[in-house]
Amino acid sequence: MLFFILSKSLDIVIAPYTWAMLLLLWALFQFRKKRYKQGQRAILYAFTVIFASSTGCTASLLTHNLESQAKYTVKENVTYDAVILLGGLMEARSNPPSYNDAVERLLVTYDVLRTNQAKFAIISSGIDGRGEPEASLLARQLRSWGIDESRLIVEDKSVNTHKNALYSKRIIEERKFQHVMLITSAMHMKRAEGCFRAVGLEPALLPVDFRTAGRFYQAGLFPRARPLSDTTDAIREMVGWYAYRAVGWAK
Repeated sequence: MLFFILSKSLDIVIAPYTWAMLLLLWALFQFRKKRYKQGQRAILYAFTVIFASSTGCTASLLTHNLESQAKYTVKENVTYDAVILLGGLMEARSNPPSYNDAVERLLVTYDVLRTNQAKFAIISSGIDGRGEPEASLLARQLRSWGIDESRLIVEDKSVNTHKNALYSKRIIEERKFQHVMLITSAMHMKRAEGCFRAVGLEPALLPVDFRTAGRFYQAGLFPRARPLSDTTDAIREMVGWYAYRAVGWAK
């Protein structure tokens, strides 16, 4: 629980926006002390952080670095016992429920079930701002698209990727599944794979939601709000990988 709280706090600490705000506060402090050169330097650093983090080039370069490490290992001629869908694709505190940019995870899971490439789906996510676990909402959506309820296994207790792997393993062992595949965003796949390997599982990997497609060099150089968000997400994912490795949650 302590690591979970720290990890969520770390999201704020590592954000470029936070760095810039702290630098501006430092500049204000320096001006109050009449240290004008130090204050001007802090403002310049804050501007540089925001400008660099807000360009499409920076965001795409960091995202591409993560996505290029995502491996695709699903075998087309194999019928898998289950597909594991990781959550994190719904907007918290949105009413009615809405999806974020990672919704392709759900769409591909539906296609895998529709074409019978997998017999069951393990929907793993307990994080949601509305009080109802995200896994329950995703299962409801799949049922509305015609997927039989008996094929949907809801795991609604996990609060992070480590728990996704841990609780999914329990289901896999209880059901005696032999062949499973894992679906998550390409940017997140390295950390997800590491978590599943750390609990003794090696699922086939199906990365989706590619955001750069190798074209990071085509991104713009002018600052915008969206690239700032994308840069923050990429930094969070990179820091998350090293943090998980440090505590033994991924390998």
